[in-house]
Amino acid sequence: MSTTRQIVFACFFLFLSEQLTAQVNNQQSELQRELYLSDSDFKQLESSVVQKFRDLGKYVSNIADRNTLREEAIQSMDYAIKYLFEGEHSIIQVSSISRPNRPPISLRVRTYFKNLLSLKYDRIEIEWYKVRFTSHLRRDANGNYSGIVEIHQRFSGYLDNKLIYTDNTVKQGEVVVDVERDPDPSSSDLLFSVKIKDIGVKATER
Repeated sequence: MSTTRQIVFACFFLFLSEQLTAQVNNQQSELQRELYLSDSDFKQLESSVVQKFRDLGKYVSNIADRNTLREEAIQSMDYAIKYLFEGEHSIIQVSSISRPNRPPISLRVRTYFKNLLSLKYDRIEIEWYKVRFTSHLRRDANGNYSGIVEIHQRFSGYLDNKLIYTDNTVKQGEVVVDVERDPDPSSSDLLFSVKIKDIGVKATER
């Protein structure tokens, strides 16, 4: 085989090797974008997400309560946005069984909270249940993981201590999860810090 032909074959195989290596690296990179958890870690993450929504329900009830001072309500809004949500840009959708043919209304989170101050109820109660992830956790451009959860909300409005309105809504929320290893060298557990990005509406019924 001539020297020229040997060089051509060598270049071809080098090119092929580089292409295969690049393909493998891309596949590995794609896999690393998704976070796969053990059963115990996943239960811990679910628990963290449920707690965030329960805390949100408490803030909402406090802000909407007629006995809450306005200054206290504003402070609750600030705390909720800082500790529960990704930021002021987060969106919450609202719906009502009294508007069955109208699409959900999308509000910035602070606007949503401020609207609670003008509700016609003396107090409201919000219960969250049936939380489940409907997507894998995938790494975003900031290095955090995000995923989609489906969660059911039961809303109850009271006037003069009488229940005058209730509905059940299937919500779809996007959560952002910061994942860290437990600093304890004897532990292999993961630690999760969860923030709510957006909350949408899938369905509302009585």
